[in-house]
Amino acid sequence: YKLKSEMKRAGVCLLVVVVACVVAPVFGEIEPRRIVEVTGYTDLDERPGWRVVQAPKSVHGAPGKVRLFFGLSLQNVAELERELNEELANPRSARYGEWLSAPEVLRRLRPEPHAAALVEALVLRHGGEVVFGRNPGWVIADLPVFHASKLLQCPLRLYEHVPSGTYLWRCNAAETRYSLPANVADVVDFVGGVHSLPPWGLSMRTPKGSTPSSESIIVTPAAIREFYNVDDTMGLLDASPMHIGVHEFEKQFYKPDDLTLFQQRNGLPIQPVSRQLGPNHEGTVASGEGSLDIQFLMGMAPNVTSTYLYFPGGENQYSDPFLFWMATLLLIPDPPYVNSVSYGDNGFALSPLYMQRVSTEIMAFTATGRTMFFSSGDYGVNCRPLRHKFVTHFPACSPYVTSVGGTVLYVDDNGVPDPTETGISFSGGGFSFVFDRPHYQDQAVETYLHKYEQPADLFYNPNGRAYPDLALFATNFEIIENGNPDYIGGTSASTPAIAGLFSLINELRFEKNLPSLGFLNPTLYHLKDTRPDVYNDITSGNNAYPPCPGFTCEPGFDALSGLGSINWANMRDALVF
Repeated sequence: YKLKSEMKRAGVCLLVVVVACVVAPVFGEIEPRRIVEVTGYTDLDERPGWRVVQAPKSVHGAPGKVRLFFGLSLQNVAELERELNEELANPRSARYGEWLSAPEVLRRLRPEPHAAALVEALVLRHGGEVVFGRNPGWVIADLPVFHASKLLQCPLRLYEHVPSGTYLWRCNAAETRYSLPANVADVVDFVGGVHSLPPWGLSMRTPKGSTPSSESIIVTPAAIREFYNVDDTMGLLDASPMHIGVHEFEKQFYKPDDLTLFQQRNGLPIQPVSRQLGPNHEGTVASGEGSLDIQFLMGMAPNVTSTYLYFPGGENQYSDPFLFWMATLLLIPDPPYVNSVSYGDNGFALSPLYMQRVSTEIMAFTATGRTMFFSSGDYGVNCRPLRHKFVTHFPACSPYVTSVGGTVLYVDDNGVPDPTETGISFSGGGFSFVFDRPHYQDQAVETYLHKYEQPADLFYNPNGRAYPDLALFATNFEIIENGNPDYIGGTSASTPAIAGLFSLINELRFEKNLPSLGFLNPTLYHLKDTRPDVYNDITSGNNAYPPCPGFTCEPGFDALSGLGSINWANMRDALVF
C-alpha cells in the first residue's frame, strides 16, 4: 500500500511537470504550446545607434503595436531546390533555362490548406489584425504590444534607433525563445519581428568624400568598360523585357536630376528610371547608396529598362523592411530579370530559421528566371563580436544569390595603373555556418582548401557555402550626389556595376531567343572548367579583420574574390554565341 501510494504521488507530480511544460493560459484558456529556440540576438554592441527605452509609456510617438511576420511552413521545397539545381539552372541539362512562372512557384510551395486560417484565428483571438495575406506563404499581422507579448509568451521591450528616431518592440535581449500554440507551431517555420534589431545603416559601402583617393584609379562607367573588355552593347529599352532593378531600404533615395547629371558627365544616353515601385522622396537630400546603385546600374547598362524598388519599414512603422521584402518578392509585378541588392547583416545576429527562409524565398525567385546579385560585405572576414570565428554576411552567403566581392586597381606615383587587380582588404568573404556547400562549388572550393594554406578550422566552416562568387572594382566610384561629384566605395559599388554588365548579356540572349540567365551560379562554376578565359584571376590580396587572420587570393577560386572578375567579351561569347 505504501509503495502504491508513493507511485500515485509520483504519477501526479510527473503529470504536473509535463502539463506545466506544454500548456499556458491564453485569455483564460488552457492550450498546449511549443517553445521555439532563437539563436539570433538583440545585441546593442552590434547595433550602433540603438538603445533600450527604460520608460516606454513616456515616449511620444512610440508604436502601440507590433508587426509579426508568420512564415508558414512551405511544401515541396526540397523538390523545387533539386529541380532548380539539377535541371533548370544546370547548363548540362536538357531543361536548362526552362524557368517557372511565379504563380506556378507559389502553387508548388503553397502551405497546408488550413495553415493560414490557424494563424489568422490566433491573431484575432489576441486582438490583432491581419494586414497582409496576398502571398500564401505568409501572414503579416499587427497586434497591440501587450497581446503580442502574451501570444508569444515573451516579454517585449521598446528599442529606439536614436539617429533616425525609429522605435521598435522586440523580445528582451536575454530571451532566446518564444512559444506558440502547438497546432500553430506545426504550420509555422518562424515568426519574424520578434528578435534581433534590423540592420539599419548596414548597406555595404565605405565612407564617401568630395575628393578621390590618389592610391587607385577613379572608377567611371568608361573605366569599367575599358578594363573589363566591354564593347558598346546597349539595351533595347521597351523592345526587350529583360529589365534590371535595384532594391533599396532604410530611406535610401536618389534624385532624378543627379542621375541626369551623371549621365551627361559620362557621355551616356539621357535616360530616366523606367519604373518606380515604392516611394522615392525626390524632394529630400539624396543618399549615397541610392545614388550609387541607380547611377552605376544604369551606367553599365545604358538603354536597358530599369526599375527602382524601395521597400519601406522601420520608419516608425514597427517593422523590419527586409522581412516585408522577403514576403513580397514573388509578388512584384513584372519583376526585373537582373537584380542588385547592396544590403546585408551579420550572420550571427540572425536566427538560422530566418536565414533559411530568406534563402528559400530567393531560391523560389530565381526559379522564375531572375538573377540576384548581393554585395559580400565591407568588413573582410569580420570576427566581431566573437573574436574566434569569422562572421559571415547574409544574404551574401545564401547558395541562391550571386555574391559580389571587391577589388582595387592601384596606381603608381606617376598615376599609371597596375596591370592587374588586387583583392581589396575589406571585401567580405568566407564560409557559411548555416548553409552547406552547394554541389556546384565542390571542385573549385575543394581545390582552394586543400592546395593553399588556410586559417585554422576553428575560425570558419570549411564545409559551408563559400562566397563571394565574383568580384569587381570597389573603390573610388565617382557619383553625383545632390548636384556634386562624390567618391564612394564598397562591395555595394561593385554589385550594381556587375549586375548592369550581366543585364547586357541578358539583352543579347533575348535577341537570340535564348532564356534569361536566371539562377546564375551553376553556370558560373561550370564556366570555370569549360571557359576559364571568362575570368580575370585575382591572385593578390587578403581580407583579414584584426585580430583575426583572413583568406588570401590564390589562383582559381578564393574566399575573397571568388572566381575572379569577368572578361565581359569572353563571358558574352560563352553565354550568347
